Amino acid sequence: MKTLHNLSPSPDSIDANTKLVFLRRRTISKLLYLMVGLLIVSPANLLAIVIDGKVDGFMEGYTSGFDVTFDIEGGTSGVPGGKLFLDETGTLIFVGMILPLSIVDNTYGDTKASDWGTKEHFLIGGGGGKSLEGSDSWQFPKVPVDGGDLELKLDYIDEDRGAFNARVEKFRLGRTDLDQNLVTFATSLHYNYNTLGLTQFFGSKADDEDGDPIDSPGPAPLPYNFDPPAQYWIPEIMYEFSIDKSVVPTFAALEFYSSTFHVSPNKLSSKHKVWPEQGTPIEPIPEPGTLLLLSTGLAGLAGYSFRRRKKA
Repeated sequence: MKTLHNLSPSPDSIDANTKLVFLRRRTISKLLYLMVGLLIVSPANLLAIVIDGKVDGFMEGYTSGFDVTFDIEGGTSGVPGGKLFLDETGTLIFVGMILPLSIVDNTYGDTKASDWGTKEHFLIGGGGGKSLEGSDSWQFPKVPVDGGDLELKLDYIDEDRGAFNARVEKFRLGRTDLDQNLVTFATSLHYNYNTLGLTQFFGSKADDEDGDPIDSPGPAPLPYNFDPPAQYWIPEIMYEFSIDKSVVPTFAALEFYSSTFHVSPNKLSSKHKVWPEQGTPIEPIPEPGTLLLLSTGLAGLAGYSFRRRKKA
């Protein structure tokens, strides 16, 4: 008795026309498998999130996102426009937060955005809680984790001897300061200074204290169009950080919706505290590379089908 090892016909045992059809079908099958593989390993999945202060959401590699509204101390509740992005794969938790432009922004001095009205907004100094430096921050509540209560407070921007950087002000477990290597933090103003290199819009405390406040790029009317060389200046207040899962296992454990943003000043109130409300999930939008790949593949299959019908 003969054993049937392969039920598919061999190209060597069939006539030329059938062989051609067989080879075309096999080629199409391989192309389809290749397309599926490329879609699975899409550009978004290949990207590694970089903690630089510029939050690009799904295009950067974040895997979930939320539209977030805010309660304003002494002011309005349900203010829309916030975005929260998360990724919890691997050994790190990645977090990207964008505050609404209607609350605060990265414009200051004489070139602040028009929706600040008569309110003063400075980079540093100014007095009376009117500056970004050494004032604005994001503080999480104390949360119980293994070993005690975790404290995490992120300073939006800090000036030290003329250099501007985001700073982790508090990162401790109980009364013990944790290793700073377990958390990486940056903000959009940090990005404007360090990555874009637009240091001419920062100056120093000495510059500000002489009575001539430091100006952000200008003109800066809504919708925040900046002239060269600052055309890529980020106006939104963005916080971005990663934290090791050995400290906290999930982002939910940080109790985000009980955290507090100190916004001094903010556009909507004379008070300084801003609290996030429950967010609404954002559906990921396929990146252009994936859409191009899919449309190209479908167009190729459609073209082959048309040629095949025409020959028939």
